[in-house]
Amino acid sequence: MSQSKQPRYSPPSKALDDSVMCPTCQFKFVSSIHFDEKRNCHCAFDIELFENLEDQSSVFRTCFTCTETDEVNQRFSVLCPLCNKTFWLSVDLLKIIDEREIKIKMSFKTEDKNQEDKQRGNRQAVENSDTNQSAVRKRHRVKVFYKSSGETFGAAEDIKKQLKSNKFAQLEETKLHDCSIIIMFCPITSRVGSDVESSMKDARVSSSGKPVILVLMHHTRDPEYSTAGTNWSEVYGNVVLNVDVLFHETLSGLLTCRRNDDAFKIIRNELSKHSKYWA
Repeated sequence: MSQSKQPRYSPPSKALDDSVMCPTCQFKFVSSIHFDEKRNCHCAFDIELFENLEDQSSVFRTCFTCTETDEVNQRFSVLCPLCNKTFWLSVDLLKIIDEREIKIKMSFKTEDKNQEDKQRGNRQAVENSDTNQSAVRKRHRVKVFYKSSGETFGAAEDIKKQLKSNKFAQLEETKLHDCSIIIMFCPITSRVGSDVESSMKDARVSSSGKPVILVLMHHTRDPEYSTAGTNWSEVYGNVVLNVDVLFHETLSGLLTCRRNDDAFKIIRNELSKHSKYWA
């Protein structure tokens, strides 16, 4: 049985970050385009606008489906969250170049919705000349090597699944020599300091020269468990981020809590900094 293709994602790029801009207040949106290959040469597109890279909830979202030979021209009404003015978002989808990238042309117009009736018949749209541009959007990818220094009762695998929901970069698990960044899972079994030291002494990690995200895993049932402690990036030069997560084997691994949700968000943001265009 053949496996269905995984959806491809187009994360923010400088070209489209510069073009998705409110003409009234000049606020620049972060844009994301998700596309999924369907049967019969059809592709489903999901376009989202965000206020910033860290946001998980978009301020605007629209979806449509087309074939590879279609030339799509659609217009949508978008409310700017800063100036509270509405502008038109016109989407011109030219074509799919190959399996890894698409070429998109976007232009944007605005008009005062409150005065639309008064100005009917004599309406003038304000166009931003900088937004009529084409851009090639490629999927970003970050290659990750995972290492665990102890038993996590499946919580490490749960974290991997959570991180795969990254909107702006595809995660690819690779060998150590091929990775862009290491995620070290460090279950705390005795004292934090000694457990971290033991994890960071791992020869493959300490001598790799690769940046490390250190995930301190605290074995507890308490979602309010205190994890305040050392900033390990000040101790180990290759640690670019350390976060704390809570887990317990009797609670199906990871606890469902705000602490863990915040940790996933912080890790995703750091991973996006180490992503590269899919070559």
